[in-house]
Amino acid sequence: MNLKIKIYLFLIGLLKRDLCDRKIYLAVILWTSILFIACKKDKIDFSYLQAEQKISLSNTRIINFGKFKHVVLNGDTITYKGKNLINGNPPAKYFQEPGGLLGENWTIPTQLFENNKSLAFELINEEGLSNKFTIPADSNKQMDYYTLPTEGYGQPWVVPIPRDQTPVTKKDHFKIRIINLTKIMPPLPVPVDPDFGPLENLYGAVSLAYADGSLVSSKTTNIDVKNRVSDYVEVPYGTYQFKILTADGRQISAAVHGVNSNYFPERIINPKTSRINFLIQNFMILSNNTYAPLEGFEAGGTYTIVVLPQKMLYGTSMFNPSILEGYQNQFKILEDSPISRNQSFFKIQGVNAGIDQKIRFFVNGKSISKVLGYGEYSEPEILLKQNPMYCEIKNINGKLLKKIDLAVQINQNISLYAWEDQHNKLNITPVSNQLSPELNKGYSSEFGEFNRVEYTSYAGFRFLNFSPDEQLINFVIDKASIQFGNNEILDLWKNLENRNLNLEPGIPKLIDPYSIRDEKYSLLYSFPFKIDVFRSKSKDITPGTIIPNVQSFLSSAFVLKPELYTKVGRDVPSFTGGIYSVVLIGRTKKDADLPAKIISIKHTK
Repeated sequence: MNLKIKIYLFLIGLLKRDLCDRKIYLAVILWTSILFIACKKDKIDFSYLQAEQKISLSNTRIINFGKFKHVVLNGDTITYKGKNLINGNPPAKYFQEPGGLLGENWTIPTQLFENNKSLAFELINEEGLSNKFTIPADSNKQMDYYTLPTEGYGQPWVVPIPRDQTPVTKKDHFKIRIINLTKIMPPLPVPVDPDFGPLENLYGAVSLAYADGSLVSSKTTNIDVKNRVSDYVEVPYGTYQFKILTADGRQISAAVHGVNSNYFPERIINPKTSRINFLIQNFMILSNNTYAPLEGFEAGGTYTIVVLPQKMLYGTSMFNPSILEGYQNQFKILEDSPISRNQSFFKIQGVNAGIDQKIRFFVNGKSISKVLGYGEYSEPEILLKQNPMYCEIKNINGKLLKKIDLAVQINQNISLYAWEDQHNKLNITPVSNQLSPELNKGYSSEFGEFNRVEYTSYAGFRFLNFSPDEQLINFVIDKASIQFGNNEILDLWKNLENRNLNLEPGIPKLIDPYSIRDEKYSLLYSFPFKIDVFRSKSKDITPGTIIPNVQSFLSSAFVLKPELYTKVGRDVPSFTGGIYSVVLIGRTKKDADLPAKIISIKHTK
């Protein structure tokens, strides 16, 4: 107990026993209270604070997948080496994150390379096991040293890999490569049910693919264990769900990604298939999807996807399973250089959502689409933001049909919907697509809790009405009362009100407009679900009655290439992750020239 507090309590007790003079008693209380308050101010916070020191950094990094904590350099410990404190350890000189220990990524300070000397490192993990290696004296060389877990065999424990930070040749692109550090993993240490084992072998050549399984480039295809590193390739900036495939086309799971990865460092995956598993009330649920994060890749950025053994959780059976910890080859996305946010570009595409002729879209006089028939849409075009900006629609003969001014923000992803209203007037409606993994929880708390959450594995559905004959519509699953008006993410927050309910023609919802479904809910043995459109006579009524002449939309449309799954003998998911717009277009009146239908546009790749 603080000495001044002891003095204070002693005096109070003494006065209460021995002093009869009330005035003296009160005066002493007042004096000691002032003494206590005056000295209390600098004792409130006992945590250790240290101003961050500016340190010049070299071009050499340690990428620490081996989970080492302590660093010894030339015989001297340079990470925090004192006793563990209750409120956390202070930073160290060269490790200025809280705790002062080696994290996943450490750039070596230039000062350590002084006098042109090599660096003799010893890395020590939490169990006290250590490994040693030496880095040559060259702080200007772009080099990473990847440390690997001890589990498995087929790779050394540390692997030096050169890094390239030359700028992209196209300013609206980013660079990406893959590194193959896969290992041969030992069998699972305990017996598991046939649905959960044995552990599949993912050692061997790997390839970089888009979400639908299309290969990104021949330069990032079939990168074997011997050569390890692919060339960098340039890809247009945007939001991607990259996948890593084995030589025979099986998907390799990603490790945990995102801002919460320190709190949830492992995912539950099926050892037999690397697909997502999850636990509900002591019952292990099997999914048809393999985890791969939705990530934004910035123009001018440089990225690496590395495949190597990382921790996982797995169940031993379907009923009352034991949840165990193990290792499997998984991939992780890394930034090879500090990322500068996009300050110049945006993406835009055209959609023929109800024009009874073939059209083309132009922005500031530049064509952004091929010729589009009814229900067709173009791939997004990257444009440089200018002032002012305008959009034109022309027919195949070059005749101007419509022109509007565009209000565009940098980094937006915009779809331009061309359609005719109930008075046959041609309209162009811009809709900004939200591709961020940051979601709204759907409620606010009274205790100041942050109301946003990052979520990296989901399908986001935005529903739009561009049918002039339908003044209020609702989208419904399997003709039941499950409406796409609320958040469907099941394991996240529910009851997000009025997001896709009673949609009016040409008026997109703007506040949190996405209905969310976790990728893991594409369950094993589940069938594709149907989406139907209902019409409502009043905003007080949902969903209303089904529109009979609009064909049901199958969720299998959200799986662009089923052969990604069938060619390796695995079940096709009922849907896959990504950001989608689901749109009712055309006329619902009998014998209409443009009969109404539902189309789907995927905005991520």
